[in-house]
Order: sequence, then C-alpha cells, then structure tokens
Amino acid sequence: RHCGERQGILCISMHRISMNLGQSLLIASLSLWLVQGVTGLQVAPPSSPKRVSTNHGQGRPQKRGRRCFLENIVQASSLLILSPTAPAQASNLPQSTGADTSKVGTVEALTKIVALRNSLMDLRSVLSKPGKLSSISNIPIPKDEVSFKRIFDSYSDQVSYKQKFLDQNAFLVYYTKGFDGPGRPNIEADINERQTQQFGLRNEAWIAWENFLTELKFIDDDDNDCLLYIDNAIRAVDSYLTLAPSSDLQEAKEKVGASW
Repeated sequence: RHCGERQGILCISMHRISMNLGQSLLIASLSLWLVQGVTGLQVAPPSSPKRVSTNHGQGRPQKRGRRCFLENIVQASSLLILSPTAPAQASNLPQSTGADTSKVGTVEALTKIVALRNSLMDLRSVLSKPGKLSSISNIPIPKDEVSFKRIFDSYSDQVSYKQKFLDQNAFLVYYTKGFDGPGRPNIEADINERQTQQFGLRNEAWIAWENFLTELKFIDDDDNDCLLYIDNAIRAVDSYLTLAPSSDLQEAKEKVGASW
C-alpha cells in the first residue's frame, strides 16, 4: 500500500510538471508570434532549402507564412524539451566523515567528545600564560574539518531514510504539501529534531575552532580573539553534551576524569 501511495504522489508531481511545461511552451509560442508580427520576419529552419516562388498570388505566400510559423514553434518546443539540465543536488544533509557508526549513542563514543571538551579547556588555560605559542601544538585536537567532525559523528544520531527521502525529493514534497497517502500524517511530521540539533552544534563547534586556527596565524601577546573563539567552541560542545542522557554523560566524565 505504501508503494502505491508513493506512486500516487509521483503522479501528482508529474502532472504539475507537465502543466508547467505546457505553460512554458505556450509562452514561447506566443513570443515567437509577437516577434514575427512586429518585425515581419520569417525564420526558416536551418535544414530547409531556399525556395523561389513565381506565384505572386495571395494564397501560397499566406500558406508558406503559416508553415514557417508552425515550424518555428516546433523548433522552440524541441529546444525547451531537449535542452540539457543539470541534475538536482541535495545539499541539506551532512556529508559523511567516515565515522564508525557501530557505537552511535554509546558511552564509549560520548567519552571522546568529553575528552575534546577537556582539551579545549586545557587550551584556554595555556593561552592565558606566557609562551603560549610553543605549547599550543601539544593540544590533541584535530586541525582538519573531517577529523574534528568525525568525533561527534561517531556518537550522533544518523540521518534516517525518511530524512534522506525528504531531502532528495524536496520538489515533490513541497508541491504535494507533504501528502503521504489518505489517512496518513504529513510526511514532514515527526522529524528527528535531536539529530538536527546534534549536527548543528557540531558545525558550530567546528566553525569556532576553525576561526581559532585562522586567528592563530596572526596571534600576538595582546590578542584576546583566540580566547573568544575557544569560548565559543566550548559553549557549542557543552550544548551538544546536554542532548545526551545525564547518566551517560556522568559516566563519560568519570572515565576522562573531568571535574566540570
């Protein structure tokens, strides 16, 4: 029954696409007609040989003009239908970082995020001391985006099949207003908000960390911007950790020896 409902949604979408295409063809035809009516030009198809008419009557020139007009409409329709279009690209879903998803939601995976938070706190302490530049390189925090985000992705809820369907069929979902079959709830209802929040906070933590790494190239002894970026990263990680069960978070902190 579910497959039949999906086919029904697809039929509705194809009907709307056909209507839009028909409107485009009509507009193109009217545009050609207006151009010919204003300028009086007759554009013959490229493959048609030139014809010389010896008939100065009124019948054949009118027929020839109508024939050219129809040929122009056919050419315009062919261009609209056969013009290559770029395939749709889904960009709303997070890209894979190659994380080990076999331990999603476990304390073991959560412990790595708690350890990352500790490393950020240690870095903040280092930045407030003299000779900070020589000590920063010893902080065990990944400096590339994929490795940094992989720490979070090993614990975060994964993108569901439903979310992938909504993203890959955004046009269909929009024009059907989320219709998923008679008597069924809207397909856009009950989206995994926790997963969305996890990936959003992961991205915020990376942006703050990336800003810190960029600022680090121009750092001097009186620069306080680095502390600001570190605080932003710590705040994003803390918000992420609040989404985890409190008992799991407490266990992960005990394993790392965190006192915060």
